[in-house]
Amino acid sequence: MALKEAFKLLSKKEPLVLSSSTAFFATFSISPIIIILISLFGLYPQSERINNHLFQSIGSIFGRETAWQIESIVNNFMSIEGNWFITLASGVFFIFVATTLLSVVKHAIQKIWHLRPKPRLRLKYHSRERGTLFGVIVFTGVLFLVSVVIDTSLGMSLDYLQAVWPGAAIVMVRVLNVLFSVIIVTIWFTVLFKILPEANISWDTAFNGGLLTGILFSIGKWLLHEVLVYARFATIFGASASFALLLLFVFYCSFILYYGAAFTYQYSEMNNAHICAGKYADEYEERVKEDVSSP
Repeated sequence: MALKEAFKLLSKKEPLVLSSSTAFFATFSISPIIIILISLFGLYPQSERINNHLFQSIGSIFGRETAWQIESIVNNFMSIEGNWFITLASGVFFIFVATTLLSVVKHAIQKIWHLRPKPRLRLKYHSRERGTLFGVIVFTGVLFLVSVVIDTSLGMSLDYLQAVWPGAAIVMVRVLNVLFSVIIVTIWFTVLFKILPEANISWDTAFNGGLLTGILFSIGKWLLHEVLVYARFATIFGASASFALLLLFVFYCSFILYYGAAFTYQYSEMNNAHICAGKYADEYEERVKEDVSSP
């Protein structure tokens, strides 16, 4: 029931416009986000290995050509040399652009949840908001490190499993890999629904919304990879195929995210766990104004 009601709710919020705007901002934000993650990974002893794993993960989704172009853009940004002021200004710029994407997502989710920011919010709030958005990026990097550790552990255990179960070892590792991937994505969406919007939402509600969104995201990632990457996509869009593939993927992920947000809202309503406005937001109700003009 909640699935159907979620679709009805989302259809009233112009989902195509929300997803398109998110995809547009993503084209400018993906490279700064990756730069921030690479800078964070630099604190880890095996940072170069993790960076390679990051671009391999991008290539497994979008294809090698798209991953190569993203890596090229990131390298061009990071190769810019200058004094300390230019370095500091570049860092602030990257953080601002990267967090802008999450800000767009935040306001879209709040729109679906019938929430809007309070008027005339002060600079202190906006600074805190950017800090929260940056924290989500850092949390994303932590989850990625966890996924790297899991992938490495599964790879190391493959030889042992092949000795114990020769015929089922590869299948078992693949199933575990998919399972852990869904778990990590679910955790990310759960935290996103809990922390990102200016709303009071229970962890149980956020988890159920995050679980559905994580499952749909994992299924869609596989389908898009199989359909778009291996369907001779370049013959349709030519030189812009990598860019078009990236836009389509982000558009789909945005639609799934906003459907998950709509499901989360409907789930909360059906379980008497209403999502309330936080300290810096107000609830509102949409009504259709009837024409009362006299004939």
